[in-house]
Amino acid sequence: MARDQVDLTPIERRDELVHWLAQGVKPKSQFRIGTEHEKFAFTLVGHDPAPYDGPRGIRALLEGMQHLLGWEPILEGPNTIGLFDVTGGGAISLEPGGQFELSGAQLRHDADLDPRANAENAEGPLQDHDRLHAESRHARSRHDVPDLHRAD
Repeated sequence: MARDQVDLTPIERRDELVHWLAQGVKPKSQFRIGTEHEKFAFTLVGHDPAPYDGPRGIRALLEGMQHLLGWEPILEGPNTIGLFDVTGGGAISLEPGGQFELSGAQLRHDADLDPRANAENAEGPLQDHDRLHAESRHARSRHDVPDLHRAD
């Protein structure tokens, strides 16, 4: 059932609920997986939530990213509230709490994939990371360093 359809018929029995849920099941060939995470934008001075308008606001940030990435704007009236990558399927959107939601493209997902199958591929890098951490050194620059993501 499409998410924009509304059916106000009350569900009164278990089999009606099972039937309603089963209508939303996709065939295995259409299974996809994507990533999402959220980030808040704050001002450098005062650490206040970034305003929408202004030279260092959310609108300016989204417009700069649109220019840099070539993504299509997501508009609410005259306001840009997000960007969408028409070629790759990723998106960034402004959420009601003022945070950005970064959504990765939906990718094929093998439902039979055993997550332990590739565990041995991570052992070497993780051992190196543990050794460097024990020596109080960072294994690599971190993606969440605050000054890389400040509003200005």
